[in-house]
Amino acid sequence: MILKNIRYIITQDDERRIMEWTDIRMEEGLIREIGRELSPGRGEEVVDLSGKIALPAFINAHNHTPMVLFRGYEDDRPLKEWLQRMWAKEGRLTGRVARAGAKLALLESLSHGIATTLDMYEAEEVAKAALEVGVRVATAPPLISVFAPAEERLKATERFHRNYRGNPYVLPVVNLHSVYTNDEDAIRRAAELSKRLKVPLHIHASETREEIYECRKKTGKLPVEYLDSLGAVWERSVLVHLGWVARWEINIMAERGAKAVHCPSSNMKLGTGGFFPYPVFRERGITVGLGTDSAASNNTQDLFREMRMMALIQKHQYWNSSIVTAQDALDVATRGGAEVVGIKAGRIEKGYLADITVLDVTRGMLPLRRDNLISNIVYSVAGDAVERVYVGGEEVYRRGSEKFARMYKEALEEAEEFLSSL
Repeated sequence: MILKNIRYIITQDDERRIMEWTDIRMEEGLIREIGRELSPGRGEEVVDLSGKIALPAFINAHNHTPMVLFRGYEDDRPLKEWLQRMWAKEGRLTGRVARAGAKLALLESLSHGIATTLDMYEAEEVAKAALEVGVRVATAPPLISVFAPAEERLKATERFHRNYRGNPYVLPVVNLHSVYTNDEDAIRRAAELSKRLKVPLHIHASETREEIYECRKKTGKLPVEYLDSLGAVWERSVLVHLGWVARWEINIMAERGAKAVHCPSSNMKLGTGGFFPYPVFRERGITVGLGTDSAASNNTQDLFREMRMMALIQKHQYWNSSIVTAQDALDVATRGGAEVVGIKAGRIEKGYLADITVLDVTRGMLPLRRDNLISNIVYSVAGDAVERVYVGGEEVYRRGSEKFARMYKEALEEAEEFLSSL
């Protein structure tokens, strides 16, 4: 397939080149060629994208997709009370309902230009939903030893890995919920499993002040220090939130090659306090991804909004409008997210996955020039600017598509009985 006559291609390559009036050839799931006036082969499909903007599809580096069913539920309550009310309902998010919720969230994400999501929830149902929708999801059964024996969840993770190993759309990880929901043995064994399987270890860490105080009281260490003492901070570790992380813990992450994920909207909405010091992570060479977190705590699945929020909160906190740029925000939503998940994506470059988002030029981008393109996208645009999305070279979303509308309607109908009981 050739995407023809693209007005601007935001490559996100090492030089951050922006190409004009250029074509992209996609074959066998990859980007094969980028250039002007590419000639189609026999029977090769050609899609005219005159006047459009192409950029790498986003990677949502942290989510709990089925929780979209809780959007607007118990909003504006104190965090501890909100969590207790959520957990009281979450036990019912299994099977058919969880799959319907995951499908709703992944379809919504897709319509906002997201091709890949790192998720922590009912893994089998989320995986099936991703395969139905045609997007990528990195997931595994969440390990929470206070709710279920660690042995049971670790075996389930190994089964999940065997079932999906090599699948280009379902990417197995190890999901370790947090230090406060797992005992020492569970954390140590989860870390060992991630190393043996050579997959990301996905963990909530240093999200709240209460978490760090309780961890220090119980173990004598802060959460990242404690995780490190148990072997859970290594080059494939993905630590999410980190609003209460100490500078010396960031140094530990840098030494181990661990990665971080920023979820600005969710943290602010839940009032967790603290601050994610992006410039410090950047300075130490730590890869950072961007996450929406669940629609229960955000409440959108829109990384355009999240990019804007990330840049603004950093500028505000540091009293410095230049400290984090629009380019930084775009980097974490594309290149950073791809490194967090461990896939060759996040760039429009030969040999990379053909995961591409196509934007209409909206009023929020105007006046549009090459020099203001990225700023206008980060600060002025929302997900509704997305016109189509390609995953593995296949068109999986087009605005106004009857197939997309039908899939969303079916998933919503599947969830109706659950929704009516909230």
